[in-house]
Formats: sequence, C-alpha cells, structure tokens
Amino acid sequence: MMSRATTRQVAVLVIAGLTVWASGACNVQRLVVRTSSPVFGRSLGVLQSYGDPDLARQAAPALLVLLEGLLAADPDHPALLALLAQGLYEHTFAFVDEPARAASDPGVAAAGRQRARAQYLKVYELGLRLLRRSGVRITLQRSPLTELRRAIAGADRRAVPGLVWTAVGAGSAALTALDEPWLLDMASKVPVLLERAAALQPGYANGLSHAALALFWARDSGIGGSALRSRAHFEQ
Repeated sequence: MMSRATTRQVAVLVIAGLTVWASGACNVQRLVVRTSSPVFGRSLGVLQSYGDPDLARQAAPALLVLLEGLLAADPDHPALLALLAQGLYEHTFAFVDEPARAASDPGVAAAGRQRARAQYLKVYELGLRLLRRSGVRITLQRSPLTELRRAIAGADRRAVPGLVWTAVGAGSAALTALDEPWLLDMASKVPVLLERAAALQPGYANGLSHAALALFWARDSGIGGSALRSRAHFEQ
C-alpha cells in the first residue's frame, strides 16, 4: 500500500501528464485547422461559382457552420476569421437581405431585415477581431473619428481584411435599419476604414473596398453624397 506522500507524488505526475497530453492534443488540433484553411478558402470560391442559386443557398450554411467549428478550435486564426466574415457577408447579402428587400409582405420584409442586420453585425465583430490580430484596437461605436484615423494610420496590409469586413459589416447593418441612430453613426465612419484598405490593398476581395465606397458616395448630395467620388471608385 502506498504512503500518503507517494500517493501525492503519483497524483502530481498524473496531473502533469494529462496537462502535457491536453496541450499536445490542442497543438495537433490547431495544426490540423491551420493546414485545412486553404482548402476551405477554395471551397468558398467554388460556392461563389455555382450557376444554380438554389444549390448555393443550400450548400452555404453547412460551409459556414463548419468554418465556425474550426474557428472555435483556433479562435485567433486570421485566415479563418476572414473566410467566415466573407462567407457570412455574401450569404447574408444574397439569401437574406436581398429577398427581404424584394418581399411584398411587410412582416416577411421586416423579419428578413432583422435577421440580415444580426448577421451583418456578426461580420462587423469578426472584422474587429481581425483588426485586433493586426494590432489595431477600435470600435466604431466608441472611437471618435479623429481617434479612428490615428489608430489606422499606421496599419499595414495585415489589417486589410479587418478594415474591410469591419466597414462592410457595419455599413450593411445600417442599411437594414435607417431609423437606428447608433448604426447610422457607425456607418458614417465606414469610409475612413475603406479608404485605408483601398490604399493598402485595392484588389482585396475583388476590389470590395472600392465597390463599397462607390455605393457610399452615390448617395444624394443633400445627405453627403458625391457623384465625383462615387465615379472615381467605380472606375478602380
């Protein structure tokens, strides 16, 4: 029979062994996730190329759930964060937001807009996580415009996915709820992020920063729009 001291030593060794095993398993899990992310990037590209919208609508949720599961295993993986943000934005725009705008039933339209807003805000949060990974810590709700400009002035190309998805998520959410002042305030800061992203990497996500800026400035001049600025970004 083991003495109390020996039992204590064995317990310590078992706990230490389990800790090392868990750490190793976690590292292996993250290795698998990180080596798999390029495959899921290509899968998203294949999904975008589907000629059958119904097939894409049915396939997209499974891919998004899978990406969320992988991200849960490696929460700070920048490629997975960017893939999920892009996939969630494109799915929401095509299969939630657009049908809500086209709906003739006011109740269906309102429910669709509410769902789209929630998804776009999730894209915004993913964008903020990406920015934090690149060393930029902001929130559009609380960061004054001057502070925002200062925070992103030193950003490099690593910050581009975060800049784009933070901006696009916030701006798209605002368009679903034009009566929400806090969302409109966030949307007013979107061009600052997009301009910086366009300057650093204009071709990211097929030139999404320029396309979004073109739409932003296409507003009526009475509410701050600019036809010249809009045309300049459309031509990029």
